[in-house]
Amino acid sequence: MDLKRLLDGPESGAKRVAEGPLTPEEIELFQKEAIFRQMKAYQRERDELQAQLAAVTTPPLEASIRKELERVTEQYLEACRKIERLKSPLVARVTQDPVRKDSDGHVKAEEESNSATPQPASSSEESQKKIQELTEALDGEHGVVAKQNEQLKLAEQQVISLEGKIRDLELQVANLPQEAVRKSDFYIMNDRKIQDLTADNVRLEQELQRQQTTLGQLQGEQAFYEKDVREKYDQQKQNLEKQLEQMEADVSRIRGVRDELMGELNVKRAAEQELIKQTEALKERLELAEAKISSSTTIDPAEVDAVVEGKSEQELRELAAKLARQNKAFAAEIPGLEKAFAKAHARANQKIIDQAAVDAKLSALNTAKVKADEKYFGAMRARDALNIEYQQVKAALAKSSEVINNLRAQEQKLVSNTARVQRQLAEAENKVVQVQRVQAQVERRRNELEQQLAAARHEIQKLQSQLTTRDGDIAEERTTKRNLEQQIEKLKKQVDVKQLTSGMGSAQAIQEQIESLRSIALCSLCTKNWKDTAIKVCGHVFCNDCAMARLNARMRKCPLCNSQFGQNDLLQVHL
Repeated sequence: MDLKRLLDGPESGAKRVAEGPLTPEEIELFQKEAIFRQMKAYQRERDELQAQLAAVTTPPLEASIRKELERVTEQYLEACRKIERLKSPLVARVTQDPVRKDSDGHVKAEEESNSATPQPASSSEESQKKIQELTEALDGEHGVVAKQNEQLKLAEQQVISLEGKIRDLELQVANLPQEAVRKSDFYIMNDRKIQDLTADNVRLEQELQRQQTTLGQLQGEQAFYEKDVREKYDQQKQNLEKQLEQMEADVSRIRGVRDELMGELNVKRAAEQELIKQTEALKERLELAEAKISSSTTIDPAEVDAVVEGKSEQELRELAAKLARQNKAFAAEIPGLEKAFAKAHARANQKIIDQAAVDAKLSALNTAKVKADEKYFGAMRARDALNIEYQQVKAALAKSSEVINNLRAQEQKLVSNTARVQRQLAEAENKVVQVQRVQAQVERRRNELEQQLAAARHEIQKLQSQLTTRDGDIAEERTTKRNLEQQIEKLKKQVDVKQLTSGMGSAQAIQEQIESLRSIALCSLCTKNWKDTAIKVCGHVFCNDCAMARLNARMRKCPLCNSQFGQNDLLQVHL
């Protein structure tokens, strides 16, 4: 089993699958490595979640509250600027110019009408009465103006009180309640993020429990597999040892039988050699006896003649008697020799039969020996095969032991990684609890700030509505005051005209003086509008319409002195 190809990653795993089917050990090791890689991914995701949880702090919420406070402060300052602008006399004069123009035109129209109808010199008493009436009316108007000034002061006091309330609201905004903070968008966004992180944490915990369950199952399967492999190995080892012992016993028994057969064979061979020697000696004796018998039974006439020739009758008789005795002795020995021959022949036949039996038995023993040798060599070959198989099983067992040791090391590493991940998860849970506590505090603080902010907004809206109402009242008061001042100015002019007409007497001279003054105040270009725009370069004054018309027509020279001027050189003036 190539562990490196399993540990190198999915590509090597795919190559391994392409090379051949995976074994259960490889599948189990691949599953453990996949679980380990997945736990690594969970650890990285947990680190990212911790970083996101660390980013959820109160400064962004405080920043949003500060922005809200700055916005309210800007609104307050804008309101203060509006109030100061309304209080500015320059703005009042600017807003009163059109009215004055209208009133001046009305006065001039009255003057023209008066000049068109000259009064007689005898109406001085009537004019004095009218002046007195106008003075009384003017005093009454002064009283109205004083009353309006008192109302204006009262409105200013109310504005000051509103400014104090706005300051109180600013203080309240600085210490907003948790309810106000809770309703803020930033808090809602962070709350959603925390809920999402909590859900992810719960999902990771469930995934960790599932992986732990899978790890426990894999460990149980590994233990069962190791137990099964060890039992099979022990059983196979015992069977091989029994077969080896049986083979060794068979070899020892075959060797003993072989030695016995070899001993018996050697004894048989020695007996056979002895029997062959005896048989040959017996054959020699038989041949010798047969030769003697043949020599004794057969008489050669030549020999007889040689023996008889030269001897006497007595000698012949003695020789005949001797021969007769010898014949008798031979005749007496012949039955014994026949018996001995028959016995020897029977023994020779028996020896031959026995030798044939011995030869048959020897051939059978040789056959048995060949078979025993074949069995012996087969047993030796079987023993060699068993030794080879034993070595292979031993090598496979060593390899299995190495794999098991590697699996145990991987399992210990996985257990240590699991313990480390569990510790990190516990730390993350503690951090989540701390973040939740901080979140609860921030939420309470945000709720308070939101409540204070809502109350402050409501109060600001109320104050703004009151301020708008006050602005309207002040505008009405100013409009009334402006109208009264216009009436006062009008009455003053009438009084001045009456006094002039009563003092100087000639209305024609007064009218001429008024016309000369009016020609000085009117624009020299259009002679219709009042002079209200001055050129800063040369100081000449014209109306705004004529100055803008010359600028629009690109006639950017003063009509009186031909000095160059531009849009920024125009200055509003009030005569």
